[in-house]
Amino acid sequence: MTYRQRSVLVLGCLLAAIALPVQAGTITTIATGFSLPEDIVPVPAGFGSLTAGSYLVTDPTQGFTGPGTIYNVPAGGGTPVAFSNLGDLQPIGGLFLPSAYGAYAGDFLAVGRDSGTGLGDIAVVNSAGTPTIVGSGLETLQFADAAVAPAGFDSAGGDVIMVNEDGNLDILNPGFTTTPLPGGVVPNTATSFPFGLAFAPAGFGTVGGDLLITNGDSGAIYTLTPGGILSLFTTIPLGTGQVGLRQLAFAPAGFGAYAGDLLVSVSGSNSGGGIAGSVDVLDPFGNVVAYLTEGSVGNPYDPRGLYFSGSNVLIADADPSIFSAPAAAFTPGSPVPEPSTALLMLLGLPALWIARSARKTPRS
Repeated sequence: MTYRQRSVLVLGCLLAAIALPVQAGTITTIATGFSLPEDIVPVPAGFGSLTAGSYLVTDPTQGFTGPGTIYNVPAGGGTPVAFSNLGDLQPIGGLFLPSAYGAYAGDFLAVGRDSGTGLGDIAVVNSAGTPTIVGSGLETLQFADAAVAPAGFDSAGGDVIMVNEDGNLDILNPGFTTTPLPGGVVPNTATSFPFGLAFAPAGFGTVGGDLLITNGDSGAIYTLTPGGILSLFTTIPLGTGQVGLRQLAFAPAGFGAYAGDLLVSVSGSNSGGGIAGSVDVLDPFGNVVAYLTEGSVGNPYDPRGLYFSGSNVLIADADPSIFSAPAAAFTPGSPVPEPSTALLMLLGLPALWIARSARKTPRS
C-alpha cells in the first residue's frame, strides 16, 4: 500500500469517527403517546390521587393545532394518561405553585398560548385536574416557561417568573396580576424570541444566582442578575437543521463527569417533529463539553423539557416521546466543532501521518 492509499484510509476513518460518535450508555424510552411533550414536572406527595414521584407533562400539540393537555406519566415510565384538558390553553411551561400563592399553593400552574388569539394564557390546575384560567390574552405572544425566583432575587423572591416570547419577563403576583421583572427585557426580533428559564446555582462560574434565559431562534443564552442587569452569557453554535434553544436544567452531583454542568435542549423545529436536535452540556464558562445528538437515539429527535431522575436525565422529545439517558450516553466535545478544529482533524492529522510515513516509504 502506497502512502497515498494509506492517507485516504486514514482520512476515511477520521470522517467515520466524526460522523458516528460512539456512546456507551443505554438510552431507554419510558413513555410514548404524546403530541408535543414540553415540561416534565415531578408530582409532590399529597396531590390528589396522583402518585408522588410520577410526572406531569405539558403538551400544546405539534404545530399548536389541537387542544392543550396535561398528561400524567408513572415514575418508572408507561402510558401517559390525560390528567387535565385545558381546551384553548395550549400549555408549554408548568410548575407547582409555592407557598406565596395562598389557597392555590401546591396547585399546578400551566403557562402557554391561547389557541384562538396566540397570546399568553395562564391556568391553575387543582389536584382533581380542574383548570381555572387566571390570565388570558396577556402580552403580545405566548408564554414559554416559568420558574420560581429564589429569595432575594430582586422584587420577585418566592414568586413565579414567566417569560413571554415577545421578549418580556413578568412576575406573577400572588393575586395573579403581572408586573414586569426589572431588567427583564430580552432582545427580540421577528425571528428571535426568549424561551427557557433556570436559576444558576451558587458557584456556577460568574453567573451563580443569576437567571439564565435561552433564545428560541438562536444559540444565545442570556443572564439576568438579581439587580436587573441583562447580558449575554454564551452562544451555542447550531448545526444543520437546528433552529434554537429550549429548556435548561443543571445536572446533580450523581451525573457522572458532567455533575454540576448545565444541560440545554437544542430544537430541530419550531413546534415539534424535527430530526436534528441535540442536548448540549455546558461548563460554567459557557463552553459545550458534551452532547447527545440525533445519531444516539434515532430519527426523529427534537428535545424540549429536561428533568433529572436519579442518575439519569429525562428528555421530552417532540418526536414525540420521553426517554431516559445516563451521563455515559453523552459524547464528549461539541456536535458543531469550530471550523479550525474541523480543519485540523480533516487535514492536519492526515498530513502529519503522511509526513511520518514518507520518511519510511519512497515516493513512487
